[in-house]
Amino acid sequence: MSDELCDHGAADLSALMRAGRIGAAELLEHHIVRIERRNPDINAFTALCFDTARQTAIRLDRDAARGEWRGPLHGLPYAVKDTFDVEGLPTTFGSPVLADNLADSDAIHVSRLRAAGAVIIGKSNLPEFALGCQTTNRLVGTTRNPIDPTRSVAGSSGGAAAALAAGMTVLADGSDLGGSTRIPAAWTGTVGLRPSSGTIPWKAGSAMPVELHVPGPMARTVADLSTMYDVMQGAHPDRPGSWSPERVHQQSERPQRLAWNLAPCGAKTDPEITRVLSGALQAIQRQGHALEEFCPDIGDMVRAQEVFRRLNALMEAGPAIDGRELQFARPVSRAVLAGKALSSEDISRALRIQAASWEKLVQAFETFDFLLWPTTTGQAYSADLADGAIDADWTPCTLTPGLGIPALSLPAGRLDDGMPVGLQILGPRGSDFRLIEFARSLEAVLIDF
Repeated sequence: MSDELCDHGAADLSALMRAGRIGAAELLEHHIVRIERRNPDINAFTALCFDTARQTAIRLDRDAARGEWRGPLHGLPYAVKDTFDVEGLPTTFGSPVLADNLADSDAIHVSRLRAAGAVIIGKSNLPEFALGCQTTNRLVGTTRNPIDPTRSVAGSSGGAAAALAAGMTVLADGSDLGGSTRIPAAWTGTVGLRPSSGTIPWKAGSAMPVELHVPGPMARTVADLSTMYDVMQGAHPDRPGSWSPERVHQQSERPQRLAWNLAPCGAKTDPEITRVLSGALQAIQRQGHALEEFCPDIGDMVRAQEVFRRLNALMEAGPAIDGRELQFARPVSRAVLAGKALSSEDISRALRIQAASWEKLVQAFETFDFLLWPTTTGQAYSADLADGAIDADWTPCTLTPGLGIPALSLPAGRLDDGMPVGLQILGPRGSDFRLIEFARSLEAVLIDF
């Protein structure tokens, strides 16, 4: 069987199914063929569930034959990051210690996507407990970049990004603690969103000042990501802090006020990335948008983010690791121990930084509609580089999670070696729908700028 349909987007595939030209079961088989062909070299999954996926696809085809369409994602293959529960599958967090941790229900957003017709094909790979700059673990090994298998997909949603870029799935979710949907998206030429904190409900509760580790949609196009986000987002009665962003859509032709900076808060951006993104900014300006070089003075959020990250590691991985440090990867044990070592003054200082940075960010968004930054400052490093040997500046992605604002990585050109570059678009808290619509308007502009 040919697997060429795997390179089509969700909108095109949905149209083919609605026209009766292909069914969910046939589409799934195309993707199984692609997975069997590409995954041995890429290693994007911790688990695959072809049998249950086939059963789901057959039921969807029966529904369609009666004129009953499950929802906007009817029949589309979907990969779930192995931080999220899928009923009947292990939720391993990439850890051998949790290899038998069988889920008895779906995570909220997984349930919503399944109800909208998505067909779950498996669990995507990640560093252990999503703590690390390489998508590698002792459970299944290393995920490699489909564009160049010697290169990394970073972390922690690297399996999701690799599966999308290789056409092994149509849709994928990720989670973002400090860039984990955006950085893998940038290095694979896909699209990743960190939504406003709380708009996609996940865990029962958090002691964090804002929800730091959040689910986010990932796809190959903004249109596909938009459909996915619309299904995933929204308040849930079991999650008191969850909410729905305002559905106010901009007029796509209206010029936007954009603040750009290719070295935000002193980030050390690679000259080649600067060169490519400078061309992207010129293309955006030619569309009539007003661009001004400016960056809010929120550089101290890098220090605050590190405190919040350690607290998050202590809460998420701490209960599993307590007393068993030697059974876990070093990035996990180090992060948990660092969380335990935090003092009340460390946390208080981080909260003061957060409050001051929030005021500066609010002021910036009174003048500008969106901020434009690089997604990454550096080029994709070797997939075989040890996590402890990675020396990367993640400033553009770590400045904002503690402020809870939405940020999207959009493909914006390629380096001379063919590796993609990501442009990050950041908006005010709650501007998710407006930000996605703006990104969609830029997508066609940036393909061939």
